[in-house]
Amino acid sequence: VVVNDLGGSAFGEGSGSSRPADLVVNEIRAAGGKAAANYDSVEDGEKLVKTALESFGRIDIIINNAGILRDRSFARISDADWGDLLSSDCVNKMKVRTNGFVKLLQ
Repeated sequence: VVVNDLGGSAFGEGSGSSRPADLVVNEIRAAGGKAAANYDSVEDGEKLVKTALESFGRIDIIINNAGILRDRSFARISDADWGDLLSSDCVNKMKVRTNGFVKLLQ
């Protein structure tokens, strides 16, 4: 499992703490699983794929549930927040899937 987390807030702000990803990796390993941490943004989907290939040599499945929270109704959301949501929840997921899917087929 590649555990990806920027270490920012639930609102998509900030980054720089490896602690969230490291904690999950340690839990997986303690339970007998194999895991590697990745701290890159999903904007750089190829880096997540690279971590998987370097750590495990292949990709068997892609689960990409990255996203940010903008707790506002459509009537109250700003254009900037809407853009952030689309980028994080749609565009960047496609970057991970596109890069990973090519490797998955190989």
